[in-house]
Amino acid sequence: MPLVFLVCKHFNLQIGARSREKQRLRRRALYEVDGISDESTIVRVKVQPRASRDEITGSEEGLVKVKVTAPPVGGKANKALKQLLARRLGISKGRVEILSGERSREKRVQISGIAPEEMWRRLGGKP
Repeated sequence: MPLVFLVCKHFNLQIGARSREKQRLRRRALYEVDGISDESTIVRVKVQPRASRDEITGSEEGLVKVKVTAPPVGGKANKALKQLLARRLGISKGRVEILSGERSREKRVQISGIAPEEMWRRLGGKP
């Protein structure tokens, strides 16, 4: 599955492709990839910026709820989200990537190098 994502992710850089075709491939890739692969897990996250403290408040139907103290200005909340998830999971920040939703509260985050069961165990929630 990651190969499908990489091909479709970088498809928009190719010259000569029609806009509708790019959108169709992008939508299809998001649905195919959403879930689990051998080397990474994609999880939906709901972020509440400007909270009183950084914490993971729980999970509900595969959606992880996170509070961060950083404001949603200049990507500070996204950076705080990556740091919090990396620290809680015991992995480097580079292994946490926001796939979609950089400007919204609901995001899709890819976490590389950790099994899904282990990720949910470390986050203290259920898929």
